[in-house]
Amino acid sequence: MSSSAIIHTQYTPAHEVLYRNFFLATLPKGTRVEAEAVSQSGAGDLYSPEWHFCVTNKIRILLRAIAANPGELFMWSDVDVQFFDFRVEVLQKEMEERKLDCLFLREGIVLPSGHRDANTGFFICRSSDVTRRFFEQVLQRMESVERPNDQTFINGLLDEGFPLQWDLLANRYYCRSLGFPPPRGLALHHATMTNSVSDKIRQLQLVRMAETGGITGRAWATGIMGMRKIKRIFAMRTAPLQEVTEPLSPIRKLRKQLGTITGKISPEALEFVRSLIRYRCFRKKHGGFQAHIARQLYSKEAHIRVLAGPFAGMKYFNRTGWGALTSRWVGTYEMELRDWVHAIVERRYDRIIDLGCAEGYYAVGFARSLPATQVYAFDIDYFSRRSCGLLAKLNESEKRVTIGGLCTPVLLNGLIAKNTLVFCDVEGNELDLLDPAKCPALVQADILVEVHQNGQHPALEVEALLRERFHPTHEIAKREAVSRQVANFDASIVRALPGDQLLETADEERHDGRIWLKMEARPISQGVG
Repeated sequence: MSSSAIIHTQYTPAHEVLYRNFFLATLPKGTRVEAEAVSQSGAGDLYSPEWHFCVTNKIRILLRAIAANPGELFMWSDVDVQFFDFRVEVLQKEMEERKLDCLFLREGIVLPSGHRDANTGFFICRSSDVTRRFFEQVLQRMESVERPNDQTFINGLLDEGFPLQWDLLANRYYCRSLGFPPPRGLALHHATMTNSVSDKIRQLQLVRMAETGGITGRAWATGIMGMRKIKRIFAMRTAPLQEVTEPLSPIRKLRKQLGTITGKISPEALEFVRSLIRYRCFRKKHGGFQAHIARQLYSKEAHIRVLAGPFAGMKYFNRTGWGALTSRWVGTYEMELRDWVHAIVERRYDRIIDLGCAEGYYAVGFARSLPATQVYAFDIDYFSRRSCGLLAKLNESEKRVTIGGLCTPVLLNGLIAKNTLVFCDVEGNELDLLDPAKCPALVQADILVEVHQNGQHPALEVEALLRERFHPTHEIAKREAVSRQVANFDASIVRALPGDQLLETADEERHDGRIWLKMEARPISQGVG
C-alpha cells in the first residue's frame, strides 16, 4: 500500500459539519478518501435509529472495500476524527512487520490490566479472506438484533478467539476514553464519550487547543473540560427527587440555599456531605444493635465472617452501611435470591458489573467465589465505596474488584463484553441505566435487577417498562420479598441469639413488597422474535 492509502468513511447530513470542518480539513494531503453520503434524516445522536443504521452500513462498506482491494491495506475512519501528526507509512510498516490483519484504536474505559478492548472509530485493515469472514460474522450478528452496535459485536467476536491477527494502536491515536488531557504528540483524535454532534464539536475543539496551543492552550482546555465535568455531575446528582409543596422553615430554607451554593462550587463536596449525613444517621440508628449482635456471634471483632448463605466464610466488618449489616452476617440477606446467586457462581461469568454496590456484599462475594472473574463495583456514595474497598482488601480480592462512582449508560456499554452479568440495585435509577437504546450492549448481557419506585412510577410500572424493553432479547423471571422465619436461620445462629433478636438481625426494612427480575439473554440468533 502506498502513502496515498484509501481511507473509507461515511457521513449523514447531520454529520457533514464534522466531515468537512474536522475530518477533511485535517486529513494529510495525498490520502485518498472514499466517502459515502448517507441520506438519513435526524440528528444522528448516539443510539438513535439513524446511528444504528449507520454502524450497520459501516460493516457493509468494509466488506465492499475488502472485495475491491484483495491483498491491500486500507483504513476506516468515522468522521468525528481529526488528524495531527498522522503518517500512513508508519501504520503500513507496523502492519507488514507484525503480519497483522487489523490495528484498532484502544478503548480506555476502566478495563482490567492486560485486557484488550478495541475502539472501532478508526482502524487499518488488510483485505483478505480472514477479514472478510470476520466482518461477515459481525454483520450477521448485527442484523439479528434491533439496536446493533458494531463495536460491541467486533469485540465480542475477538473475545471468542476468532483467528484474526490484531492489536491496538498506541495512545497517541487518541480516544477521549483514555482520559484528559490527551498525551502529547497526537497522531489523531476520535471524539468519543459524547451523545450529539454539538458535544463532538466541543470536544474536537478542546483537544485541538490542548495539542496545538502550547502550555497555555493545554491548561485552558484541561480547565474547561474539568468545569464541564463538574456541571454534569452537579446536574445529575443535585436534581430534586420530587416537588416540595409545603413551605420551608427558615432553617431548612437556609440549609437548602447552602446546599445549592456548595453544589455549584463543588458537587463532589456536596455529595460527600450528603454521604456523611447518611452514614452518621445509619450509625446512630443501627450501630448499637449491630455491636451487640457482633459480641453475641463472634469472640472478637476481627473474627466477623458471614456465617451462612452463598458467601459463607467471607470476612466482614462491624461498620454501618445502608442499614444494619447483621443480615449479611447471619446469611439471610436477600435470601429470595439465594438460588440465583448460586447459579451465577456456577455460570462463572467473565465480568460482573455491580451497580449500586453499597459496602460490597455482592461485589466482593462474587470476586471471592469466582477467582477468574473481574468485578466492577459502582456507587455514588463515598462511604459505600470506601467500605467496599476495605471489604475487598479483607478478602484479598482488591486486585479483581474495580470500584467507581457514578456509572453512566455510555460507561456501562463500554464495560459489557461476552459472558457479562449486570447486577443492579440503584434505588430507582434502573430505568435510566438499563435502557438498550442508551446502552445497546445490554442485549447480550444477563441482568439481575432490584426494582424500585422511580419518581411518579411505582415499582410495578417500572417492572412493566423493563419487561417491555427486554422481552425481545431476554428470558425474564421474577421474585418478590418474603418475611423471615426462624426456620431460615442456621441452627448455630438460632442457638446463639434470643428469639426476639434473631428476627431483628434479618430485618432489611423491606416493607414495600420488593421485586427482583432476572433477565437472561437469549443467544444472538434468537435475539428478536
